[in-house]
Amino acid sequence: MMFFSLKNSVAKLIAFWAICLVLPVWAGHYTFDPILLANNNINANANTDLSLFEQGGQLPGTYQVDIFLGDEKMDSTNVTFHAVKSPTGEYSLQSCLTKEQLSRYGVDVDNYPELLPPEKNIQQDKQASQCVNLAAIPQASEEFEFYAMRLVLNIPQVALRPKDEIPVERWDDGITAFLLNYMANSSTTTYRQTGEQQSSHYVQLYPGFNIGAWRIRNATSWNQSGNSAGKWQSSYIYATRGLYRLKSRVTLGQSYTPGDFFDSVPFSGVMLGDDDNMLPSSQRDFIPVVRGIARSQARVEVRQNGYLLYSTVVSPGPFELTDILPSHSNGDLHVTVLESNGTTQQFTVPYSVPAIALRKGRLRYNLMAGRYRPANVDVETTPIAQATVAYGLPWNLTAFVGGQWSPHYQATTAGMGVMLGDYGALSSSITQATSEYRQQQPVKGQVWEVRYNKTLQASDTSFSVVNSQYSTADFSNLSDVLQSYRRHDYSRRDWHSNSLRNQTHVVVGQPLGQFGYLNLNWSRQSYRDAPASSSWGAQYSFNIGNLYCSLDWTQNQYRGNQDRLLSLSVSMPLGRERDTYAAYRMTSSDNSKDHEMSLYGHAFDNRLSWNVRQTERYAQFHSGENSGSLGLDWQGSYGDIGGNYYYTPTIRQFSANVSGGAVIHRHGLTLGPQINGTAALVEVPGVSGVSTSEDHRLKTDFRGYSIVPNIFPYEEHDILLETTDLPPDAEVTKTDAKVLPTEGAIVRASFSPQIGARALMTITRNNGETIPFGAMASLVNQPANAAIVDEGGKAYLTGLPETGQLLVQWGRGASQQCRVDYQLANAKKGDAGLYMLSGVCH
Repeated sequence: MMFFSLKNSVAKLIAFWAICLVLPVWAGHYTFDPILLANNNINANANTDLSLFEQGGQLPGTYQVDIFLGDEKMDSTNVTFHAVKSPTGEYSLQSCLTKEQLSRYGVDVDNYPELLPPEKNIQQDKQASQCVNLAAIPQASEEFEFYAMRLVLNIPQVALRPKDEIPVERWDDGITAFLLNYMANSSTTTYRQTGEQQSSHYVQLYPGFNIGAWRIRNATSWNQSGNSAGKWQSSYIYATRGLYRLKSRVTLGQSYTPGDFFDSVPFSGVMLGDDDNMLPSSQRDFIPVVRGIARSQARVEVRQNGYLLYSTVVSPGPFELTDILPSHSNGDLHVTVLESNGTTQQFTVPYSVPAIALRKGRLRYNLMAGRYRPANVDVETTPIAQATVAYGLPWNLTAFVGGQWSPHYQATTAGMGVMLGDYGALSSSITQATSEYRQQQPVKGQVWEVRYNKTLQASDTSFSVVNSQYSTADFSNLSDVLQSYRRHDYSRRDWHSNSLRNQTHVVVGQPLGQFGYLNLNWSRQSYRDAPASSSWGAQYSFNIGNLYCSLDWTQNQYRGNQDRLLSLSVSMPLGRERDTYAAYRMTSSDNSKDHEMSLYGHAFDNRLSWNVRQTERYAQFHSGENSGSLGLDWQGSYGDIGGNYYYTPTIRQFSANVSGGAVIHRHGLTLGPQINGTAALVEVPGVSGVSTSEDHRLKTDFRGYSIVPNIFPYEEHDILLETTDLPPDAEVTKTDAKVLPTEGAIVRASFSPQIGARALMTITRNNGETIPFGAMASLVNQPANAAIVDEGGKAYLTGLPETGQLLVQWGRGASQQCRVDYQLANAKKGDAGLYMLSGVCH
């Protein structure tokens, strides 16, 4: 009988909600008869107060709601609602949103000063917290869907900023935190003929500190080999921060200048320049596209000039990366695909700085002053300075100038660029330099440079050409000259021998749809006093069903010598589960040919990766040199650990490695994978073992924290919580968190779990009457943890502690609220973990 009574009550409640949602379409005012909601033995007229529902209202207060701008979710936060009375006498709830909130949601608030009342003497911080008058925006409105806890803002498109123009107010500098990336490797090599053993150990640390907008970064390594003592070495240390209103960045310490006007130069000092990352995607410069095919869930890393630019996780199959922002420096992009089974793919995407052509009104600049920072400690640290500026003019033209200075080198450059619409972009520049090599007289040199790049929209073909003409024999760049000033080298030499006469670099990229991707590149350098050198290359990758193929050909010619390299890779899954693969790789050069067979796979939800390889080498003077390896790797929530065994006819080698990242924040220490750039700190306090959609292998620790690495800055990301990982005694009111980090930030992706028991409580008043239908029941001092009482006085509650007190409200008056104590120990617990209990409200 109790089951049928409960079923009957739920049916009535559903019917009532349906009436509430439908009737407002028909009429502005409606009345409910409480008797229709009553059981036969309940005095409905006395107990069921529906006055608020009859007027379309709910209790005012603070509710945690999802805020939507049209159909797009913008935020999930606590919003205060006030009861307002319309001219017709009807009550409704109206949100209290601030001007700053509307700006964060994309509303162009500067065009609507009437959003806030004009009060001349009001303090700025007080004004920022005032509720905006949404009616100041013509045809704007809001709709509060109470039962779905959704606040929908309907704002005309004319009042919104462009879609990809995210307001600076929404950028999040993240939390104050100390962070650390680490890599460690240890290996022992045994020489078979002598039995001699040699060990080597290597540790690489990347510590950092975030406070506000400042980012402090360092790279330090320790290396020890054989009987030699271990040695620490620091590669760089710098502090940087964004100047968001200026779309710029300032750097103090050891870094590199951009290479768009002059070759990139390492320095120690101060640098100020614009930051393309802060611009909307539609206003950024030419961005290269990296395409490939992942054989499994894999991490793709892109490096330029040895520095990591980009890292992300891709699913099995073809991938296309279009959000990589290379530095303003020439240098190919070296792509590494780290498969989940431990194997790697490596290929190169040729890249050169594109033509300098800016949109009208766009300013690009860079200022640097400091000292030259050579890699060789014997080279002098000479004072240097650099300044460059480019500006977008009308008629699609761009003008740019720049200069470099040191006691031994001075250079100036000037040029023009033009946007050619459907025909691409073109720029031309002239650079003059005065160079004074050590123990030599100053000489003058000149170089003309032309850059052209174009992407054919119809075929998606990308085409890039850079040509440099050295009109004199004595042109040098800044680094070449300063490298000649060595502290302990007093010999005379011709530092600028083999001077260039002409240099050309051509890159063509062509996606072929289902037939794969083709990349071609060619370069040639001619010299005044030496034979010309050249290089050709072609890379082609494609799929045939489950078979993945990659072909790579390179030919280099230098001073009459010629080298050719041909590489063929083939792999395919074994079985439908795609957790084991077989692969073959052939590499052929002028002097040798290698054949490699391998098996690799993964298990335990891609956490464990394994690989077995066997290689046969055929060289020009001997053949049959075998080698093999066996590798294991475990990718855990707290980092990666792996081991490898490698052998040849002459040696055996065992090695072990570990890598990961750590963040120290105000709630303690959180371990995770390596943090390359920007990351999110997932907070689900008190709930362990919960993953996000970014990577199912990364789960919250015993305190409820985890790290989601490699988030792209200045763009909005949704961190989705996997609710299937939640334990039975935990629930979350929202399953996603929006983050919009700045460069290098550690941003919070915070979730508020309700940890505790679930209960269905029947509440009666101390006079025996049932609690009125529609009353709100919540834990005392926890208004967010609330439930609606049905017509039978029942409320479904979550997150309940073992003992506690509920506050029940069904109106605004003091006589329309009461409190009820409960103890779960005295209640009956069902098979699904749901407590059934009752209580008297006083």
